[in-house]
Amino acid sequence: MVHIFRNFKVAFVSLVLIASSAFAEINTTLSFYNDALRAQVIGPTTLSAGKNANNPFTVKITDANGAPYTGITKEWLSGTVEMTNMDMGVTKVTRVSDVLDAAGQLQGVIALNPIFSMKGPWKLSLTMTVSDGNGGTIDETQTINFNVTK
Repeated sequence: MVHIFRNFKVAFVSLVLIASSAFAEINTTLSFYNDALRAQVIGPTTLSAGKNANNPFTVKITDANGAPYTGITKEWLSGTVEMTNMDMGVTKVTRVSDVLDAAGQLQGVIALNPIFSMKGPWKLSLTMTVSDGNGGTIDETQTINFNVTK
């Protein structure tokens, strides 16, 4: 009897975790360059598959103290998406734009709108590029995982 209850308890907890992650809004902070820069990634509650689906993500770039960092624009941040449970290739996020404030100034916010080809588990990889101070650049990539449910 204890064995059956233990299995039921594990199954119930797993179901609750799956259900809560399927409908939870994406709101994750990623650390770049030893936490010198942070990227708060905010996504919609429900993500949809299809080439015409609207899946708006906002990436707010801040320094280590939380102040907006306007040095990273859409030219310095790129994204890709790929399924995590099967090889469907890697798709570059092409719908990327800077978000400007009311005065038309950069505010360290970038909008992404990835396309997902089907429902299931996906990951978004964000690559940030900064100057190395010697005429070159340094790239760093961080990822988040989520489910496309519609």
